[in-house]
Amino acid sequence: MPNIDYLTDEQLLESIIPSSAVKEMIATYGGVQQALLNTTAKELETFPSIGISRAKQLCYITELAKRLHSKLNPLPTAIKKPEDIFAICKEMQTLEIEEFRVVHLNAKNAILTQSKISRGSLTATLVTPREIFCPAVRIRAAHVALVHNHPTGIPTPSDEDKIFTKKIIEVGKLLEIPVIDHVIIGKGQYFSFKEEGLF
Repeated sequence: MPNIDYLTDEQLLESIIPSSAVKEMIATYGGVQQALLNTTAKELETFPSIGISRAKQLCYITELAKRLHSKLNPLPTAIKKPEDIFAICKEMQTLEIEEFRVVHLNAKNAILTQSKISRGSLTATLVTPREIFCPAVRIRAAHVALVHNHPTGIPTPSDEDKIFTKKIIEVGKLLEIPVIDHVIIGKGQYFSFKEEGLF
C-alpha cells in the first residue's frame, strides 16, 4: 500500500471511484476539491461509473471531512485581523455567483452574527446601506465588517467596490456603527481594504 501522505487529491479520489470519472469531474469543475465541494449527489450520479451508491458515499465523505476540519481548525470567535474574516467566510470562495455578507460585532469585536444580505449575478450584487445597517441596529451591533466574494477567484477590488466601500464607511460613521473592514474573498486569497490602507 502506498504512503497516502504522498498521494495527490486525484490519486486519492481514484482509489474510491474510477479514474475516468475523476478526470471528467476535474475537467468540469477544475479540481477534486472544487468538484466535491460544489456538487450534489444528484450531479455526481451523472459522471461515468459512479452511480447512486457511490455518489452518496462521496457526499458523506465530504461532509465528514468538513466536520473534522472544523473541529481541528475552530473558527475565530472575534475579529482581530482580516484573516479572521476570511476564516469565517472561507466557503464563499467556492460560490459561483457573487454574495454579500455583513458580520456583526460587539464593542470588543466578538462575533454576534453573520448575515447574508444579497446574492447577485455572476459579476455583481446590489446592496443598499439600509440593508446593511438595519440588522446591525436591530441587534445592537457596535461594529460591522463587510464581506463579498469574486466568483472569478481574483479578489482585486473594482472601482465600484471602492466607491461602494467609501459610501458605506461614511454611513457607518453617521450611525456610529463603524465599518472595521471590507474583505473581498477569492480562491484561496483575500483582499482587505483596511490592510491595504483604503480606509
